[in-house]
Amino acid sequence: MKVLFIAPANSIHTVRWVNSLCERGLEIHLAFCRNNSQAAGSIDPKVKQYCLPFVQPYGNYLNAPALYRIARRVKPDVSNVHYAGGGYGRLARYARVPNLLASVWGSDVYTLPYGKKSTYRSVVKNLNYADRIASTSECMARQTRKVLKE
Repeated sequence: MKVLFIAPANSIHTVRWVNSLCERGLEIHLAFCRNNSQAAGSIDPKVKQYCLPFVQPYGNYLNAPALYRIARRVKPDVSNVHYAGGGYGRLARYARVPNLLASVWGSDVYTLPYGKKSTYRSVVKNLNYADRIASTSECMARQTRKVLKE
């Protein structure tokens, strides 16, 4: 199975996810914005990494064509975007990434939607674009449903 992760490579959460799935025999591809690159040696060398050309926050828009091309080339069975409500979720939506599983991390559904109205709309669009949404807790899943209903 091929999985395309769209997540910051410098996050311990991303490192643990991609390494664990790689150890289980899945073919893992990781795309990330240039300013979120990982520390040397922390990601399993079997994980195929794609450093997108632009840094955040503008990279969340400008990297869409590059991510689109990566997704077309990889043809993932599952694309998994982390921090779905924020920049990476927006990037996945703009790049029209297929088979999208959106993973919420917390602040993207607890804090981010309650700033500007445009940010709230973006969070909702990102979550609605996903084929499925994943949460690590029931509490956060309830909050995600609340954001989508408001």
